[in-house]
Amino acid sequence: MAVSISYDETRQVIPGNKYEITWEVTSATDIPPEIFVLKAQNTDVNDSDEFSRVAQVGDFVYPTSPDPLSAVFYRQDTVTVVYDDIDTAQKQQTAIRANIAALADAYEAEVTAWVGSDSITVP
Repeated sequence: MAVSISYDETRQVIPGNKYEITWEVTSATDIPPEIFVLKAQNTDVNDSDEFSRVAQVGDFVYPTSPDPLSAVFYRQDTVTVVYDDIDTAQKQQTAIRANIAALADAYEAEVTAWVGSDSITVP
């Protein structure tokens, strides 16, 4: 097993002198591509949902689309985040890149630890 995640990262300055970054998973091997966790705001418009974090291994139980009746969080393969200043944007860009790499490592380690067989003897 060799978990890998490829993604595009698009950066731009938007009106109001804000800094926008979009991450989009373009390929995922041995891991679901929906690695961005969003918090549903219980409205009919997904535009108001908030980016929460890059998924951790335990987050893969969340659905891949918002369900206002049952799920507070859901996962998607694309996320756009707007930052008020370039310093915060740059720090978060670095952190998110590191979190994506850490997710790939943790997911592979978790699956590798699970796969196998055991011989058990009970007295």
